[in-house]
Amino acid sequence: LVVSDREVLSGEPCIRGTRVPVYLIGALAHAQGVRKTHAAYPFLTVEQIELVSLYVSEHPAPAARRRRVFPSRIGPSAAPRSSGFEGS
Repeated sequence: LVVSDREVLSGEPCIRGTRVPVYLIGALAHAQGVRKTHAAYPFLTVEQIELVSLYVSEHPAPAARRRRVFPSRIGPSAAPRSSGFEGS
């Protein structure tokens, strides 16, 4: 059910036969429930979504994937900090 291929989404674990990341589906199923996730991704079966949700609970995303930074307020002070990469 879960496959990882460097040629598909840089190796992000996906549902076999799709380019849908398992951690996305797992997070949606956890936050919105299986039925709403199925409504958003009708080409997935309810069973696939339930199994992916179990997979994600047993295999949490590595820390680098879990770390998301969202500003807590809007305004100049909420602007993202430099990543250290300066384009030319």
